[in-house]
Amino acid sequence: FPVTINCVSVYAGAVGVNSTVYFSGSISNLRVVKGTAVYTANFTPPTAPLTAISGTSLLTCQSNTFVDNSTNNFTITRAGDTRISGFGPYTPNSSYSGYGSTYFDGNDSLSIPYNSALAFTNDFTVELWVYYTAHSAYGGLISNANSSGVWSGWQLLFNNTADTILVEVNNSSFIVTGK
Repeated sequence: FPVTINCVSVYAGAVGVNSTVYFSGSISNLRVVKGTAVYTANFTPPTAPLTAISGTSLLTCQSNTFVDNSTNNFTITRAGDTRISGFGPYTPNSSYSGYGSTYFDGNDSLSIPYNSALAFTNDFTVELWVYYTAHSAYGGLISNANSSGVWSGWQLLFNNTADTILVEVNNSSFIVTGK
């Protein structure tokens, strides 16, 4: 899908600024790849932390600091009491230097300023490991959407009541099932 986004930040743990759609739980290994559909055949979940591959625009929520491990090295701003956690999908080490996750308590988020590296016009991949603890119906996982005027952009939301991921691209919705 071609996605046109003008001057909007990317948010993890919420759907945009001033959101009431927050996520409660842990997010790890959040990777955004521009220009490539990384998985085009049967999917096998990774067994080690993700790395920056060709086209990686953002790689975060995977170590003991709020850092973007892509070559873009975007500044990540914390809102609320979002915190680093040793909990995650891979075997942790004592320093969480290459493992771990970001914990969201349902009232906080991370933001990355708008950059064209996060606007898509062709294939893209957004992937992350999610462990939810509790929230009402929907929780914002990651969004890059402009809601002024006609809604445009992309976002992923977790549907707690159906254990599904809702993917929205330019006001069209798709449900992703499976665990």
